[in-house]
Amino acid sequence: MPKRIIDGLVAIDGKVTSLVMSFLKNYDLQTVQKDFVYTIPIFIKLSIYLTIFIIPMTILKFLYPFRRSFHFLLIFTIFLLALSFFGIFIGFLQLLYS
Repeated sequence: MPKRIIDGLVAIDGKVTSLVMSFLKNYDLQTVQKDFVYTIPIFIKLSIYLTIFIIPMTILKFLYPFRRSFHFLLIFTIFLLALSFFGIFIGFLQLLYS
């Protein structure tokens, strides 16, 4: 049973990776020797996964409004999502000026 779940998650990750790389194929990321440009696909995938993770956490926060554990986890997830959006912005900015 866990092997089937892991295989399903690997297949979903492969589909997300191919979707992100097809979105970024016009930018030619390999020709630029910058740090943040190489992390653009990773930050985009992280943003997608965190957005999917935020939805059930928000529902749980509304169902149990006085549970602090959901509050801290939701705030931490939003913080990570904001950092990944900032990383995507900095990566595209480096790509623009290189």
